[in-house]
Amino acid sequence: MQIQKAQQLITSGFPGAALKILENITGIEKAAITELENIVDFFNLHSPLTDSSQDFAIPQATQRIVDALDLIGFFFNQRNYLQGITLLAAAQETFLKVAILSQVAMINETITLNGDSRNVSELIEWVPLGLSLAKSIKNETSTFKINVLQSLQFPIEKIKNNNFGIINKNDSLIDWLKKLDNSFSDWPLLRWYCNKDRYANDDLRNQLMHNLRGVEDREVIDYLLGYKNHQVNDVMSAYVYDVKQPFLNAINYFKLGYKREKLNKKLQEIAESLI
Repeated sequence: MQIQKAQQLITSGFPGAALKILENITGIEKAAITELENIVDFFNLHSPLTDSSQDFAIPQATQRIVDALDLIGFFFNQRNYLQGITLLAAAQETFLKVAILSQVAMINETITLNGDSRNVSELIEWVPLGLSLAKSIKNETSTFKINVLQSLQFPIEKIKNNNFGIINKNDSLIDWLKKLDNSFSDWPLLRWYCNKDRYANDDLRNQLMHNLRGVEDREVIDYLLGYKNHQVNDVMSAYVYDVKQPFLNAINYFKLGYKREKLNKKLQEIAESLI
């Protein structure tokens, strides 16, 4: 009975609860438990084989984005909108950083710093708070920093009163990415989400996180479609066709490598391995 309950929890998307049930049950193959532990890590977007210092590396971050897109679909299909919307916001912001860094890395310009020639791509870094100028130029003049950002093709008109923290704002990130590659095709939700003048009351992510609000299907659909006029009446259709597919197209466009595995199939295989 306990194994059957664990199997149901796995296929329903609760592998952590299933793992807890199986802790005191003997006779289950170690390989099956290992696979279950791995899927728990997957649901937490954590790779036990990856050094946390690599969390901001482009390949690892790209894989987390793609994994998140599959998880978001899983959550939306279950009408678990809080998890899905929160994860989607994080995936979009992470994508902007990854895509920018992938393009900046191809800029072959140098600048002199403390007597040494440095590639400008080395002077932007991804830290827990987001993209920022490298610590090595923290004490350089504003003029020097502006020159670095110009070489990195950042839309320099956004810098006001020497506020260099602006480079990590969503509206700056999307404008920066489009300046690096003006052929990049965004999608309605990303465009709306990066609009600094958007109507805050419509931002479901903020409402869910800050006010613990409930949410209805139609609100989720409107959000996923970036509040454009539409006749869509199904959350999954809105997510798959207007968010996930163009999102993956953009990842492919920037040649960001990743691996894919069908989540539902994997959960079913893990559940069956417990028998």
